[in-house]
Formats: sequence, C-alpha cells, structure tokens
Amino acid sequence: MNLKSNLDELISNLIRSGIEFLHDEYYQEALDQFQKILKSNPTYDKAWSLLGLIHFKKKEYDKACNNYLKAYNLNESDSMNLFFLGHLFIKLDKIENAIKYLQKLVHSIPI
Repeated sequence: MNLKSNLDELISNLIRSGIEFLHDEYYQEALDQFQKILKSNPTYDKAWSLLGLIHFKKKEYDKACNNYLKAYNLNESDSMNLFFLGHLFIKLDKIENAIKYLQKLVHSIPI
C-alpha cells in the first residue's frame, strides 16, 4: 500500500466516523474528526461543508457561514453549499448575500 492510498483510507475513515458522530449529535467529536482531515488536507471542501453543518445544527450561524464559504470557494459547483449559504445569510439577516447565493443555486440547476 502506498502513502496516497493510506491517506485516502484514513480520510475515508475519519469522514465515516465524523458523520456517525454528527448523526448521533456528538458535535465536538464530529468536529474533531473533520478538523483532523483538514490538518492533512486543508482544501478538502467536503470537510469544510460538514464543519458548516455541525455549526448550523448548533445554531452558530457565523461559524457555519464561514465554513460553507470556504467550501464554496474550493468547489463552486456543489449546490448544497449554495443552498446553505443562502439559508445562513437569511438567518444572519444579510438578505442581499442570501439572494446572491440562492440565485447561483437556481442557475446551477439543469433545466
């Protein structure tokens, strides 16, 4: 087994356990798993999205928004990031920003 496949397996295991913790509402444990991923791969957009989801569930909307913005900047084609950014900006009473991301979401949907 080479180093890349070992790293891929480690990341896969961390994501799996982080999602299980998130599902069971063990938010700190889930945060720890996703932060470990980001230490080895800070450009892994899914980990930023999952951190955003944790903060969203904890009603920490500023932190959630920052995490989703990082995820969006790494992967502009992920429609879930656009959805959550729109929703979060509404929660934060930043309606112009919400409209911006929700319009991008609508335009990203194939007709």
